Amino acid sequence: VKTRGRMEVMDTSNETTLMTLEVAYRREKLHVTLPASSTVLALKQQLAVLTGIQPQHQKLVAKGMLGDDRRLEEAGLKDKSKIMLVGTPQEVVTQVMAEKVSKEKFATEPVRPNVVGEEPKKQKRFHYLSVIEDLPRAGEAKELLERVAADSGIQYLMNKYDWNVVYLKELSVNQSDKLGWNVNSGLEISLRLRVDAEHISEFRSFPEIIDVMLHELTHNVFGPHDHNFHSFNRILATELAEFRTNEKRLAMPYGSLMEETQKRSGLRLGTAESSSGSTPASHSSTTHHHTHSARDMAGAAALRRLSEREQAVEDGCAGAMTETGLLDYLHSLQHE
Repeated sequence: VKTRGRMEVMDTSNETTLMTLEVAYRREKLHVTLPASSTVLALKQQLAVLTGIQPQHQKLVAKGMLGDDRRLEEAGLKDKSKIMLVGTPQEVVTQVMAEKVSKEKFATEPVRPNVVGEEPKKQKRFHYLSVIEDLPRAGEAKELLERVAADSGIQYLMNKYDWNVVYLKELSVNQSDKLGWNVNSGLEISLRLRVDAEHISEFRSFPEIIDVMLHELTHNVFGPHDHNFHSFNRILATELAEFRTNEKRLAMPYGSLMEETQKRSGLRLGTAESSSGSTPASHSSTTHHHTHSARDMAGAAALRRLSEREQAVEDGCAGAMTETGLLDYLHSLQHE
């Protein structure tokens, strides 16, 4: 039964003691009424009608995880108790499994060479995108998230490492100290698009969001923020930078590309000549020393800047979490 502003399912059995539970699912509040002696599994079956999430794919949290065999009253629930639901709709599960089967079948089939001029098939890497619809400029937020998902550099890395993200979401500004998180190695990646709660209509810069995206993609491989994580994160950053450089050069007109190539070659030749016998040895040595020192200083400064950026992103990362870890974190926010 759908009533004004809320969805409600009522199980009117012969039991006299009924309770109505408020279930938080994404941005909805679902109200389910059923006997207090019902099991958690019976509650999940009612929720399956409302959400399309099969009971085996549901996780219910109310002061801890709720087991299927427990009775609602035994679990400490009472009328108007609040519960949190996390789960994946059946159609998403079916689609992901179908893609997995298709990928495994493709791996066993002989590779068909591309016909000349034929575009290679592009695999969908981000399945569902969502933003917070009731915030200002939601349309622009969606365009920004779509831009992140469609970014050629991000797509390049996703294809190279064969990654898939089921849910790419906007992170709520209520988690003002968080810039992003990754749940179950890419099942869900959430990114903060807006500056903060005080500047809710202003968006963070695209490069800042991409930095966080790279960080969260690193969590597809490494969970803790340890040496392995930082090393792989820098590899991804380097690969992305190289891809963008090559992409930019390929987009240059032929004449400009040749001019740049000749300029670079000339600089290399000029350096070689100045360090040959045409310049006094003492002057050459001094010039080389100063050039080397300047290069070292610039390199060290670049590393410091990179480290500062990495640290800023890491400070804002909620880390790699399982669904249970995410539930515990969100549950703690409800009681702050």
